[in-house]
Amino acid sequence: MSHKTFEAFITACIVANTITLMAVHAGMSEVGETICFYINAAFSFLFFVEVLLRAACTSWELFKRDGWNMFDLIIVSVSIFDVMLSIILDQARLFETASIRMNTFHHHHFARVSYVGWDTE
Repeated sequence: MSHKTFEAFITACIVANTITLMAVHAGMSEVGETICFYINAAFSFLFFVEVLLRAACTSWELFKRDGWNMFDLIIVSVSIFDVMLSIILDQARLFETASIRMNTFHHHHFARVSYVGWDTE
């Protein structure tokens, strides 16, 4: 697939994604990190679609002969995996945090019931 406008658009997206990744730094606010994560996720999805379009425009045999195509496929696949894993782990962390909060609530509730029970004796 070779269209100058499309290639220029993808190149601009690569530069913009690189700038976004460079913006992430230690001590960054959680909101800033979240914004950068979702911008990176959107670019990763766009690059994944771009690789699929390139693969669809040629046969698999021609696509895999080009080393750059295979390099792009590997990089994009790892990037999509990273985004998906980050989302899954973040959801698990939220679930774990909610579970810890519920357990803490139950322990406090149990302690309060115990204290009230002792107080009546």
